[in-house]
Amino acid sequence: MVPDPSERKAMASSDELLKECDAVEADLAALRARYEQFFLGVERRPPSVSHKNFKRRLALLKPVFARSAVVKLRIFNLQQRLETFERLWTRTIAEIEAGTYRRDVFKARLHAKMRAGQPERTDIPIADKVAHASRPDDSLGDDNLRRVFESYKAAKEACREDVSQLSFESLASTLRQQAPAILAKHRAASVQFKVVVIEGKAVLKAIPQKPAK
Repeated sequence: MVPDPSERKAMASSDELLKECDAVEADLAALRARYEQFFLGVERRPPSVSHKNFKRRLALLKPVFARSAVVKLRIFNLQQRLETFERLWTRTIAEIEAGTYRRDVFKARLHAKMRAGQPERTDIPIADKVAHASRPDDSLGDDNLRRVFESYKAAKEACREDVSQLSFESLASTLRQQAPAILAKHRAASVQFKVVVIEGKAVLKAIPQKPAK
């Protein structure tokens, strides 16, 4: 869809363009976070619709409509960042489809070992086994929460937020403490945590999962 000329004209002033650049940059951070969630296995599908909508919005900021050199440079940098991300996303999706993506290769090897009847490891500390067995919801397991943490941290960095005090242990503890109340309130079987960007800030959104009927 070609941007409407009237929309381009409406953003002619440098101040308006700079504000729009801030909003577009936040949208890019959100789009990047959603792709990372897809690559980590948290999301089932790539955010193709959001990607298309973002490119349409960025098209409204073409430098030819900006009068200030500062604004033109800002828009150019946004376009360059998107192109860099798109090359990475395209390559990663191709690896997933070819079965050569590292996460998928690891899962395939693990499943092959299980099919071969490889015995369970015996060197795992008893305390770790008990902690894992007592965990009623695998979405709150270390592996899944580690994926949430990495995606959350990446989104905060993309939004230029301070992550110096952010740690996996603290985040995992907080989410596990919040989960029982969320499950009870929504009568859910499990809860997934999704990274979203709201007004330029990365936040975690709880998504209750209803029991299968």
